[in-house]
Amino acid sequence: MKEAAAGLGHLLVFSFLFCVGAFMVAPVITDVTMAALCPGRDQCSLAIYLTGLQQATRPYFYAYYVAKTLTAMVSEGAMMCLSLAYVADKVPEAQRAVAFGVFSGVCTAGFVAGTIAARFLSVSSTFQVATLSAVAAVVYMRAFVQETDRGASLMRDEEASLLLFAPSSSAEELSPMLPPLRKAPSLLEMVALLTSR
Repeated sequence: MKEAAAGLGHLLVFSFLFCVGAFMVAPVITDVTMAALCPGRDQCSLAIYLTGLQQATRPYFYAYYVAKTLTAMVSEGAMMCLSLAYVADKVPEAQRAVAFGVFSGVCTAGFVAGTIAARFLSVSSTFQVATLSAVAAVVYMRAFVQETDRGASLMRDEEASLLLFAPSSSAEELSPMLPPLRKAPSLLEMVALLTSR
């Protein structure tokens, strides 16, 4: 596992920085929403509603929501999916469960570190530190995380050469033949299935 962990070190540093930056803003955004929508008040149902939906209607404060919504549409969850695929390419199959656990632990540590740091920083400095962490994560990833060979280095030489030099085949040969679908169950059949013991 030490060889696999050494190959994942840069990915783990990137993931930690990414999670710190991503999760640091979450505890503070409620305070910012309250200050923007209901200044000087302790309770504000509009702030709770808008924080839950991540939508807003007043200028300046809402640029964050627009940017967050647009970036979430494009990349929310992509870091985790791509990182897990990277782990699968770099780690032999027998050691993947451990590697996935270590990766999840590093991401959780980033979540905890970001949440704790947000409580010790002022609101404005929280956003600045989160931005610096996100930028550092991107720069670090670009500089140190290397492209994978789709797991070919984990195979024996014969298997890798077959994978790299395999003749192309038609889509019909690659797709499995599935049996035709039968008629979908009716609503009454589904209710009967759910209510039966």
